[in-house]
Amino acid sequence: MAKDNNVKIDIDFSAGAVTKRYRNKGNLALTTLKNEIIKDTDPYVPMRDGGLKKSVLSSTGTKKMQIVYRKVYAKFLYYGNLTYSYGGPEWFEKSKKKNLNKWIDIAKKLFK
Repeated sequence: MAKDNNVKIDIDFSAGAVTKRYRNKGNLALTTLKNEIIKDTDPYVPMRDGGLKKSVLSSTGTKKMQIVYRKVYAKFLYYGNLTYSYGGPEWFEKSKKKNLNKWIDIAKKLFK
């Protein structure tokens, strides 16, 4: 049985408000916000050959409110069980600490 070693990051804004506004604005707003989060988080993502960073791009075009790093080793890197010289564990939390207010402002503008 295969284990799920992907790292899934949920974007948790008020479900009722996002659902209503999401239906009205469509997928473009969600894709724009996801791209901004990925761009801001990129400097914190561990890198050896760039595979982990590239694996997240498949998340941008989906309607799911998740950003997924799709590599077998993603979970091990995220929780610090495996390390690379560039980036570090819990990269989303580090990026969120620095960028959350910016993301909220973007979401407010996109979902108006």
